[in-house]
Amino acid sequence: MTVQDFLSAAPTVEDIVFAPFEDDFYRSVVKSVQDGIAEVFFPDFGNWLKVEWKKLKEIPDPKIKYAHTVTHPVWIDNVKSITPRMKEFLVTMVDLHEFVLTTVIDIPNTHIKMVDMRHSLQQYVLSEKLLAMQDPAASSNIQKKMASQLRPPAANPVPKLVVTNPTTYKPVTIMELVETNICESKGAELMITHALHSFNENKISVITKSNYTAFEKMMKECQMYGQIDPNPYNPQEQEICLVKVKDIWHRAAAVDFKDGKAVQFYLLDLPAFTDEDIDAPVRRYPPGLTRHLFAVESIVESK
Repeated sequence: MTVQDFLSAAPTVEDIVFAPFEDDFYRSVVKSVQDGIAEVFFPDFGNWLKVEWKKLKEIPDPKIKYAHTVTHPVWIDNVKSITPRMKEFLVTMVDLHEFVLTTVIDIPNTHIKMVDMRHSLQQYVLSEKLLAMQDPAASSNIQKKMASQLRPPAANPVPKLVVTNPTTYKPVTIMELVETNICESKGAELMITHALHSFNENKISVITKSNYTAFEKMMKECQMYGQIDPNPYNPQEQEICLVKVKDIWHRAAAVDFKDGKAVQFYLLDLPAFTDEDIDAPVRRYPPGLTRHLFAVESIVESK
């Protein structure tokens, strides 16, 4: 779409217009206008900018002008301000890393939420990671805390994970999976694990708060089993396995095949389908990995 027409008159507060940002034009909302300068907010990626209002342009297509916003402004729990070092770190996270929401708090009289997240693969808490960059003492305390969490109690040693033996392996099927359910209750505490389809299909995946520790343990074991197993696997229909997607190992079931090879999978813990004709590393389902399912796909009701 070609953006052509500059504004011929000063905009008013809450007008939706195109504004220049890094050599291109993006949808923005006018927040103030004074002395020929407009302050605009870019709802699709969260930046603010002051610019001459004469450099703003009309948005002729109402489908673009009034399209749903798919990003949400948040504050990170316990992080009062973002330092340059924190910003550099956060930039490296964009579009490359997946997190699980662990905290969501509504901030009164604002559309912003307070959140905290845990990295799906590396298992660190985002707020702790950021605070460690701000305060060396905090970094030392966090490292001690993580070390204490990783150190198994003497009375309950953690069993060592063993690579699945291809020779003696007995395939695990979807019939062995244990479904979960969420009892109908207004008091149920839930945690969001996947929200990729929340905007176009009103769907999110949730787990009960009481299951979160077991869910985290399962995800961590998936990564460890996937990393230590060197033996590729080609699952058959009805079998479950481990598949690596975007650097993360998932429990999965093959759903589509081409020339006898699995080319599409259903990721059990999101849940979601992978792209078709995916060429991803696949491993046998570890006999010692839980068969319990945790995530429940839910419809978000708009009122």
